[in-house]
Amino acid sequence: MRSVRGISIVDVLVATVVMSVALIPMLSMSSRGVQRLGVDRVAVEAEQLCHDMLERFGRAPDNVAVYLDEVDQQGRRSAVNPWEKHATLAAELGAERIARLASRNGLAMELSTTPVAVGLDRLSCVVTWVSGEGRERKTRRVEYSRLVLQEQVRPWS
Repeated sequence: MRSVRGISIVDVLVATVVMSVALIPMLSMSSRGVQRLGVDRVAVEAEQLCHDMLERFGRAPDNVAVYLDEVDQQGRRSAVNPWEKHATLAAELGAERIARLASRNGLAMELSTTPVAVGLDRLSCVVTWVSGEGRERKTRRVEYSRLVLQEQVRPWS
């Protein structure tokens, strides 16, 4: 009788167990990476929204005051979620994108101007959102500012 060499069912089961032990942690890490990628995508979109607002209102003729509420005691003007009151601004920024971020991630924005010196204002945009799930939920924020020189003030004239 000749001896037949091959792989037995026990060999296949042992190899399957070894591969499973090696692959399960790798699959877990990849699923976490995909979740973090989703969170990072929201952060990128929030930063882009902030940049869009500063570019939109970063020059004096753009008249950001039309979109802001009354002046407080320090001369600061602000508005929360200005796209909700102004449909044209919502259209410029991408109303569908903002609505999606607001519903999924609780996105909110505060746009404000603060006088720094005569004819010079600080334009600020703060965007907040919620990221993570379950116990890992936390509020994140991004803030950008730029200075805006008012055109009616010309010290060199």
